[in-house]
Amino acid sequence: MKDLTQRFDAIIGDYEAALDTLAEVLQHIEATKPDARLRVVMLNNTIVALTATIEEALRGLFQEYLSILEESFEDHRELRRALQKANLDRAIQYLKKCKTDGDFKTAATVVSNLAMCLNGQSGYRLLKERIVYNQGNFRSLQVTEISKDVGFSDLWRSVCDCTEVDDYTGEAIVETRVTRLTAKWNEVFDERDLVVHRISQASGWAPERIQESIDLSRLVVKRISICLSKDADELLASPRRAQ
Repeated sequence: MKDLTQRFDAIIGDYEAALDTLAEVLQHIEATKPDARLRVVMLNNTIVALTATIEEALRGLFQEYLSILEESFEDHRELRRALQKANLDRAIQYLKKCKTDGDFKTAATVVSNLAMCLNGQSGYRLLKERIVYNQGNFRSLQVTEISKDVGFSDLWRSVCDCTEVDDYTGEAIVETRVTRLTAKWNEVFDERDLVVHRISQASGWAPERIQESIDLSRLVVKRISICLSKDADELLASPRRAQ
């Protein structure tokens, strides 16, 4: 598991460095005390930057997870069926786009690779970027949908089944932890949408509230990384068969 952990840790390292920069922005705002209008703009931009940073990190983690499976399972048919179906679905969507665009060269590549997947031939490539592409913000439901597509069901329960989230939520029951944690998580993206789509109504979260969101995201993204790493490790150690 050590090698897998290191692969995910590389993404987490970049993510945490970006979070540290956002925390420095908050410190700068507090130290310089800009006028009220400028302060609101800076705080609102920090929220938007935070959610964009979260999304980039999560896409990176899920893609790394898929890369590990792609490298480890020579036969596409040995992957979890949910992932096989998601890959087929994205290929069909991609082909429809190729048809609309008249891009027959790309269509031929997609068909060739899909045939390798369906026939269990080595050298196939998952449509990783398309599988982990988020249709909306990375609210808890979007995270759930992507995790199911990659074949990892009940991700949020796994995320919350630890002492760190127990300490954060103060809840002993895992299901209750999930409810409280995801509610807090979704609030960050609700505020982001308020800033982006209804800026006149966004008065700006206080720096303390944004710092709390940074800390929350640090906890959640790290836990997702750990869960994906553990799941990949268990898959590689299990009999090679579709699940």
